[in-house]
Amino acid sequence: MSRARKGPKPSRVWNRIPEPGREKIKDLALKESELSPRELAVRFTDTEQYFVSEGKEDQ
Repeated sequence: MSRARKGPKPSRVWNRIPEPGREKIKDLALKESELSPRELAVRFTDTEQYFVSEGKEDQ
């Protein structure tokens, strides 16, 4: 018998980028496809004054 903890699921993820920001990042990534994820995050932060990291994009 599994003793895995089953608590309530959060209603939203605290660090998810809102949809308008996600679209801007996707557009920049398509436009600047030669950039690494880190370079893309830096470029976006510099141009949009909105901090993002190069962490894995969720599905």
